[in-house]
Amino acid sequence: MLIGACGLNWDATVYEWNKSAGRRILGQRSVGRGKVEVADFSGSRCIYVLYKGADIYYVGLSTSYGLLSGRLSDHLKDRHAELWDQFSWFSFDAPSEEVDEDGVLILDDDWDFYDKLTANEAIKDLEAILIALLAPSGNRRNEKFAAGEKWTQVIKP
Repeated sequence: MLIGACGLNWDATVYEWNKSAGRRILGQRSVGRGKVEVADFSGSRCIYVLYKGADIYYVGLSTSYGLLSGRLSDHLKDRHAELWDQFSWFSFDAPSEEVDEDGVLILDDDWDFYDKLTANEAIKDLEAILIALLAPSGNRRNEKFAAGEKWTQVIKP
């Protein structure tokens, strides 16, 4: 299991990126019978992609726990400012069973199954990333990660 979770084409304009706003990057998934889980991916160790409209603009990484929201926030102030409006992310962390005081799942920063990772699992997850990003017309199937689930963006009113 290489990828623990992912989010595709999230709208960057819905966030308050300053530190006082907490820079939470919330995702949700359905867990059956109308129940939804929400997780905070702001601390994700991941590969992220910035888009301007439908075009890929930039690819970056967050290798230290807690940096995704900071990296994205920085890109709104650095040479990339106003050159992107959406992002996708592919996390090497997965949500834990633990929740914070708001009932939001926190990331498991010990989600290191890499000692058990097979070459086939890694290759399939890398293929899934490329299919998700490039959407090649010759591929008939959707991206499918060995263990990682797709989360949809939570947009606050």
